[in-house]
Amino acid sequence: FVQRFYIRSSIIGNSRRADITALNIGSSDNSMKLSAQGFVAYGDKGISAFRADIGDMGISSQMIKAITGGTNGTGGATDVAARLGDIGFRGFVRGKDDRYSMGGRVHTEAGDADIDADISKTDFGAKAAFTDINLQRILDDTRYGKASANIAVSGTMHRWKPGRVEAKGTVAALDFNKYKYTNITIDGAYNAKGAEGRIAMDDPNGAIDIRGRLGTGAKTFADITARMDGLALSALNLTDRLPGARIYGD
Repeated sequence: FVQRFYIRSSIIGNSRRADITALNIGSSDNSMKLSAQGFVAYGDKGISAFRADIGDMGISSQMIKAITGGTNGTGGATDVAARLGDIGFRGFVRGKDDRYSMGGRVHTEAGDADIDADISKTDFGAKAAFTDINLQRILDDTRYGKASANIAVSGTMHRWKPGRVEAKGTVAALDFNKYKYTNITIDGAYNAKGAEGRIAMDDPNGAIDIRGRLGTGAKTFADITARMDGLALSALNLTDRLPGARIYGD
């Protein structure tokens, strides 16, 4: 594709530091834009620190399709990006030595999310919070509706490759199969030897608590327990064969 871009900037600096007081980039049809300011600092081995405060960054769905070549129908990242529609971001990106972080709000036509992420050679962490994001649009699956959640992922790194990964969070609401599931808790961990964790739900139509460990290394095993307290499968739209029945058990 052919597109004309305009760049306007104001930079003050020396051999050790450049302060970017203004950086504005935009396409002629406004399908891509960036407004930011920040700095870049230099050390003996190159860039030692940087920061970009992004006041407004956006890209249209048509520009995404032009860059990626359009959807391919495989359900991959290209298709998901196309279903998100226009994408915008306001926040910051920064780095110092071997640690990098970013935070802010991502806006899409499927909903908004607040994100906070940090990564280095030895560890990483990321948090995401969203309310009423449209999973049906993102996944292209009519079984889903909207979702609200607060999730945190963290772990260790070795030479920029993940080691142990931990995930914790709550899903306040999840529309699935024409039912809104509420109060779902996730707490788990994974490494090369296996996984362990817990997923639980405390819903008006029943509670379930599943805990366990899985071995995937040299020794494979599974140790899983589940507790159900008044689980109404019919009311949860999981089956229509047990109307009014509730399940209890371990």
